[in-house]
Amino acid sequence: MKTKSSKIAVIGLAVLLLVSVVGCGAGTADQSPGATPAENASPAQSETKTITDMAGRTVEVPTEVNSVLGLSSTNRFIVYLDAADRMAGVREMEQRTPHTMPWTIAVRSTIQDIPLFDQSDLESIMVIDPDLILSCSGEYTVDFSEQEDIQARTNIPVVITKPYVCLAKNLDNFYETVRIIGDLLGNSSRAEELNSSVQAIINDLHERTKDIPEDDKPTVYVGGKSWAGSHGLTSTSSYYSAFEFVHAKNAAAEIGEENAFIDPEALVEWDPDIIFLEASSGFDLSLEELQKPKFQSLQAIKNNEVYKIFLKVSNNTNIENVLINAYYVGSVLYPEKFGDIDIAQKADEIYELFLGRPIYEEAVEVYGEYGKIDTTG
Repeated sequence: MKTKSSKIAVIGLAVLLLVSVVGCGAGTADQSPGATPAENASPAQSETKTITDMAGRTVEVPTEVNSVLGLSSTNRFIVYLDAADRMAGVREMEQRTPHTMPWTIAVRSTIQDIPLFDQSDLESIMVIDPDLILSCSGEYTVDFSEQEDIQARTNIPVVITKPYVCLAKNLDNFYETVRIIGDLLGNSSRAEELNSSVQAIINDLHERTKDIPEDDKPTVYVGGKSWAGSHGLTSTSSYYSAFEFVHAKNAAAEIGEENAFIDPEALVEWDPDIIFLEASSGFDLSLEELQKPKFQSLQAIKNNEVYKIFLKVSNNTNIENVLINAYYVGSVLYPEKFGDIDIAQKADEIYELFLGRPIYEEAVEVYGEYGKIDTTG
């Protein structure tokens, strides 16, 4: 990564080169009459460019980014965009084992050697001295004062992207985040490949399930949903992306909230045909709760229709897991529509798309296998 002194050296060299160009190129046909050398410089000669980030801010950024620091949850996008070698720093939670984020599993062999920083400690960021800082707004808000403060106090450009926690609702945010970061890192072709491949996956899920009559769909429920920490059975969502992508009939849809705690009696009343539990740190709690007498009347318990799926949220959304979960949910709900899907193979295809290598077996070490759960106790 660059130091401040190296940046000064680069600027000095650029000045010498500019003087040389002026001396050798005066009077050439490419130079406009009366124009200054700066006016005639091509975009490639400029050391910075101006972009508009997803907060609507105008930011002057380096044209070449050799080191980039991802605040909030944006380090995963650096890996997605095949630029892990330019990752300038990680937070302790990202370096901690066992890794619960696919991107940290993918770079587990090198992540221990990446410098640590604390987002609340600007000195730790200034010591790393990245060319660029990325930040994702943690709230659906117009207040970006924290990022503005970091930029002002470190004198390092900060580019803001927007939340994408619920992928099905925020696909445009995801695609735009990929496009902007890909452009910043000089990996626009990789960004286009990733976006088009994700859209192809979503299209495939849609085509497989779009024509299934509502009356033929079992009702489903997700419990143990992780968000702002780990929770038990009554942590759920009325808009769960893995369900949305396969047009599942979500028993909790009536709540109208992406993240919700329900009354246990509501689950008994809904009596879903199939229950999915996230492989979060609240998984054991969810199992313990399902074994309580009040839930033994549930059809999903009686018919042994409780399944484990991979963790969705760990420092924002594990996007790869959302898509893999969707294929698994689809195979459980509509086996005739997903008969050609081997979940391990499909998971590795998706992991390789996002992370550059298949990591399914390593993910299983963390989350456990997809499959039916014994709820008999």
